[in-house]
Amino acid sequence: MGMLSIAQVMLIVWVTGRYATAGVVAASGAVLFAIVTPRIARLADRFGQAAVLRPLAVVFAVTSAAFMAAAVTHAPTLAVIVTGAVSRATMPALGPMVRSRWSELLSGTDALDSAFSLEGIADEVIFIAAPVLVVALVTGVHPVSGMLATLLLSIAGVAGLTRHRSSEPAVSAQRGSGGARRSGTVLVNPGLRVLIGVQVCLGALFAAVDIATIAFAQEHGARALAGPLLGLYGLGSAIAGVWYGAHHWRVSQRARLRAALVATGFGVAPLAFMPGVAALAAGIFVAGLGISATLVSSYSIAERVVAAGRRTEGMSWLTTAASTGTALGSALAGRLVDAHGAAAGYVFALAAGVAAIAILVIGYRDLAGS
Repeated sequence: MGMLSIAQVMLIVWVTGRYATAGVVAASGAVLFAIVTPRIARLADRFGQAAVLRPLAVVFAVTSAAFMAAAVTHAPTLAVIVTGAVSRATMPALGPMVRSRWSELLSGTDALDSAFSLEGIADEVIFIAAPVLVVALVTGVHPVSGMLATLLLSIAGVAGLTRHRSSEPAVSAQRGSGGARRSGTVLVNPGLRVLIGVQVCLGALFAAVDIATIAFAQEHGARALAGPLLGLYGLGSAIAGVWYGAHHWRVSQRARLRAALVATGFGVAPLAFMPGVAALAAGIFVAGLGISATLVSSYSIAERVVAAGRRTEGMSWLTTAASTGTALGSALAGRLVDAHGAAAGYVFALAAGVAAIAILVIGYRDLAGS
């Protein structure tokens, strides 16, 4: 999950030297992924995860093979862009599928928070380790090896998950009252729309922190430390996630989300004023402490406000919202950093966090009952 985008970019740059082409592939792929993923999730809710994921894995394999062939054979730029974007769009998004399974198994229990915390920790590990693995494969083995590893791991993940049938939400449960299929979209749910707005802003915040931290390291002559600094951001989140998941809470989910979101949003404010790398290392670790609780509470609330038979679709919208925010945040923060330096990127991250808090406050009543 964390490897595909960087594997695509590195393959294109390594083979063609065209950063612009790589950027177009990444952007167009993110847009298509945001469009396709909720629809795939809706099909999974209706027909079952295995019935949807297995054919999707085959399509992903074919489109990825086409992209790799187009890149290494120096095919026309349009062919590289189209195949790369379609490959990104058809990658099976297992995060919502797995969280839907946890909801099926543990809904209404305290253990669900622990399960979602475990998923959040896994995500942190994935996005810390993935770039390291891709860079090692591309530079040490072959430019196409990053894509090949991504493809093989994705297929293995789909095969493993779909064989685990006992946790798969039953298709017979995907019906409304009277046994009729529910139609329409889960977006009519006001609580879910609030969570989607929050996730868009969070995606922008995370993207801005990434870009600003890379720029900060370069400004202080420590380019090689950009990765470890971002790793500390994820480490803070992971450590807090362990504590959060092990704790038995008596306050409501929406109250927890509010507190965690305030910590996440305002936690980035000091980063704009850090004098050096050591100070930033401490600050960015602390800034990451609220992330896991924010994400866990978001998915837990989504699990409650969306009907049981639409959980996968509902959770996929949160994933899509975060991806959309990441794309928007990368573009806007990148321009600000180019013009005004790393501090401007952190200020933008703060603005995105404040916007997320404002959306939550305005729609707080829509999350009632959680």
